[in-house]
Amino acid sequence: GEKIVIAKVNTDENPQWAMKYGVMGIPTLLFIKGGQEVSRHVGAAPAPALKSKVMGFLAG
Repeated sequence: GEKIVIAKVNTDENPQWAMKYGVMGIPTLLFIKGGQEVSRHVGAAPAPALKSKVMGFLAG
């Protein structure tokens, strides 16, 4: 099966990541598959909404 990697990046300490992915607001949740961004969520959201977004990404 496929692997999933979850990472938290502090953009103040790692500004190159923010620049690479065009992160302008915090928090930003990026979904990357095969090295390409396939989805993005910017801003705070309740846990159920984030869970739904993640489950949708995993479903394909």
